[in-house]
Amino acid sequence: MKAALIIPHAEHGGRIELREVDKPQPQAGEVLVRIEATAINRGEIGPRKAHRSGEPRGSGVEFAGEVVGLGEGAKATLGQAVMGHCVTGANVQYLAVDQRLVMPKPAHWSWHEAAAFPNVYMTAHDAMVTNGRVSTEDVLLINAASSGVGMAAAQIARAMGVRTIIGSSRSTQKLSELSGLGFTHLVDLSREKLTDRVQAIAPDHGVDLLLDSVGGGAITEHMQAMAIKGRWVQIGRLGGMGGEINLDDLALKRLQLIGVTFRTRSMAERIACFQAMARDLGPLLGNDHMRPLVSKVFAFDQITEAQDHMVTNQHIGKIVIQVA
Repeated sequence: MKAALIIPHAEHGGRIELREVDKPQPQAGEVLVRIEATAINRGEIGPRKAHRSGEPRGSGVEFAGEVVGLGEGAKATLGQAVMGHCVTGANVQYLAVDQRLVMPKPAHWSWHEAAAFPNVYMTAHDAMVTNGRVSTEDVLLINAASSGVGMAAAQIARAMGVRTIIGSSRSTQKLSELSGLGFTHLVDLSREKLTDRVQAIAPDHGVDLLLDSVGGGAITEHMQAMAIKGRWVQIGRLGGMGGEINLDDLALKRLQLIGVTFRTRSMAERIACFQAMARDLGPLLGNDHMRPLVSKVFAFDQITEAQDHMVTNQHIGKIVIQVA
């Protein structure tokens, strides 16, 4: 079978090539999935570029396909359409994966939509529900609103009945395409000040829960927008790694600053996150209000081009790879 492997290169960093590898055999508790589609995530790009020596590595962390084999004790059904998550190596024609990391694909979704679901919705659920403890009464702010995680979080929040869901972005064009995706208010940071809009939306209160994928230079403005006893969940750093936190503001507002990532989680923790997401969101997937938005589809031999397209930041939604 073919697999998209990261081939190390000392000068230019890793490059992705399709190579022939052995078809895997599912072990105890695993299912063998014939992959139809996978999706690209920003967190895969840096490690690929940094792979300058050593052995080839797998690529990809989310997929959709059909169950075609069962390991001992696996309880899935042959022929079942599923979508799922793995640590790495999803960009293959066949994948053996723990049955606890797959869930049924909604019948009315395409393979592309199903492949676009697992990672961003698991990330959003973990950040907002498990760590952020969102409630229906919260004033929720989602920055980088047009990102995959941002749109997933808005859809989850709306499905859970959160009344105030604010999305912010510096792209007027991207904001214009977010109506109907779950946000109750949109803030164009190229034209208006975040704190002014939050004050207008939630007078004398502020943001109860911030899902922060920006970090960097936006820290001060976000701090000013927070409510007393607000929760700030740090997911990504699109605006840079650095930034100053005024500890006096942090203390006076009694804020909780929470960092989340999957990079330092054990397999058991990943499985727990995936199953929590599947438990909470699975019953809601029949509602078209929760459905991944696919931006662009690339061929199996164009994964590097797909990653290059992602870093241009011109897309809205997920970038998908057609495998089958």
